[in-house]
Amino acid sequence: MTHPKMRNERILIIPSFYSEVLGNQRDIQVYLPPEYATEPDQRFPVLYMHDGQGIFAPTFVWR
Repeated sequence: MTHPKMRNERILIIPSFYSEVLGNQRDIQVYLPPEYATEPDQRFPVLYMHDGQGIFAPTFVWR
């Protein structure tokens, strides 16, 4: 796994995250709420989403 990097001030990218269950690597994108950087002791709700069809890819086309 390589080091996480910021796409912009709100999206953290974790590239090449290895899944032992799936036996492959994939990039993980983490959306951070606006207050995340300014309120380090604050706890935030979490929503997990799986995109198995490339719906978040910029080149995705609905058919």
